[in-house]
Amino acid sequence: WPTWMWGNWEIASLAQWLKEYNTGLPINKKVGFYGLDVYSLWDSMKAMINYLENEDPQAARSVKKAIQCFEPFNEDEQLYARYTLRDEGCRDEVLALLKEIRMKAQFLDGDREAGFNTEQNALIAVNAEKYYSSMIEFDNESWNLRDGHMMETLDRLMKFHGENAKGIV
Repeated sequence: WPTWMWGNWEIASLAQWLKEYNTGLPINKKVGFYGLDVYSLWDSMKAMINYLENEDPQAARSVKKAIQCFEPFNEDEQLYARYTLRDEGCRDEVLALLKEIRMKAQFLDGDREAGFNTEQNALIAVNAEKYYSSMIEFDNESWNLRDGHMMETLDRLMKFHGENAKGIV
């Protein structure tokens, strides 16, 4: 997860400016800042746990099951990738998680954005698992998966924010 890309004064300054700009604006006029990449598998799992433990304990258990599958790899993508040469890895766990979250996302908290974010984090888990599983191969598949995830995320964001939404990539 490329923290160097986001952990700098430019991004901190932009975040502060966005916070001030959005203060007092109606929800449909606020400006958002979203990541598109697939590199946040573990952060996405933690974000889902933190949110779902209060909102939907059953869904939180599904997240914990997926996390337990990944735990032996100590957040090491390359170790996980090598493991998938011999085993199916955690694909079934993250697919089950995404399926459950998609069924429930619209009802979480009554907060559309919270539901969207939770579903997006589950999608990241699925696509990150595919990406890490494929990166051990010597072809373009992993990059294609990553690019596909970024485009899918952008499409989802534009749809979520409505037909008049605008984005800068």
